[in-house]
Amino acid sequence: MRFRVTDAALEQTLRFAGAELVEESPDMEIGSTVGSDAACAVVVILGVRPEGGQRLVRAALRAARSQQTRLRAAAAARRLRALGYPRVTKLLWALDRPFPLSGLPPSEPPTLPVWALVVGRRRAGPTVLEAAAELAGVELEQRPAVRQGVVVSFTGGAVLRVALGPAQRQVEEQHAVLERLGGTMFAPRLLGDGRAGLARWTLEERLPGERPAALTEALREKCVDYLVELFRLESDGDWDIRERAAVVAAAAPGHAAELATLGDRLARNLAAAPRGFAHGDFWSENLLVDGDRLTGAVDWDYGGGGRPPALDLLHLLVNEERRRRHVDIGRALVDYLFAGDPEPDVRNYFARLDIDPALLPDLSVAYWLDYVARQLELYADRAARPYWIEANVDAVLRAASSRISGE
Repeated sequence: MRFRVTDAALEQTLRFAGAELVEESPDMEIGSTVGSDAACAVVVILGVRPEGGQRLVRAALRAARSQQTRLRAAAAARRLRALGYPRVTKLLWALDRPFPLSGLPPSEPPTLPVWALVVGRRRAGPTVLEAAAELAGVELEQRPAVRQGVVVSFTGGAVLRVALGPAQRQVEEQHAVLERLGGTMFAPRLLGDGRAGLARWTLEERLPGERPAALTEALREKCVDYLVELFRLESDGDWDIRERAAVVAAAAPGHAAELATLGDRLARNLAAAPRGFAHGDFWSENLLVDGDRLTGAVDWDYGGGGRPPALDLLHLLVNEERRRRHVDIGRALVDYLFAGDPEPDVRNYFARLDIDPALLPDLSVAYWLDYVARQLELYADRAARPYWIEANVDAVLRAASSRISGE
């Protein structure tokens, strides 16, 4: 397929995926404005999410920007029809709703959408997701979700994942982990994989259970049991705290020297700590339960061996604190993880893996660096959002620098 795009980041994504980029007679044109010589044209409308300040002010700003998005989408639809596109579809969405793919059963309307795609097509044809579903031998039954750039669709007893460009890395990473763990440790079995044009797809079994409504004490105990056994699976891997610090430094160059020093100090302090297997994104949204019984864990794209202990457990506990208080994860880290004595769950975990409790401060900072680095790798907009950098890098770094030993 031949593409014409006006966005540099999207151009890089398409080149990574092996697409042909042209200036004239494209099969598809994507941009904030488009011409009329493509078989399919996509107008991209990305509103700016308000961040920081009082919640009421943010809500008012989002309402105003949502209205602007709707007006811009309507104007773009009119322009595409005027350019001769007989089939025009408006897709409005927000982060709190599944992506509104056309052709599937209707879902609840998005709450104050600030993003939109307006698609004009000259002829009918399957989407990449529809093509992947046909190759996988499944039917799309409900609107998919978009998780970290990967389209995830639940299809009866299976889960279809489809990715394009850099997001294919996550599908490949998950594929490798499920080949290692599939059918064990509450991880789903792989059922198939392949390519649909420029996209990569995998099909995995759909595990039983549902997301927990709350992280009860009994469920926390089950999670500790599970993470202890998971950690013992494999000690080999290439996880490197210096490399994670370098990723963060690239997004916060003003702290580059400080982050390099921090990475070196953590590498020394954790050199003797055991290494093991980690899920990589272990928190309640990626857990499946039956009552207080853990039945599965999903989204294994950051899983692997060679990780220091407690990263998964700290991620679980910090995210619960963040959700409970409705704060950024940076604030939860500073107020919860970097303050006070470790919880019984942490002490239990350390005791069962024979880990020195004195390593907790170093492991807490290592977890923070790993988390922020992963966010920056997955979401290109993070580094360009000053509020996010201040809340999750600057503020935490001030606390982290005095948290670890070796000062």
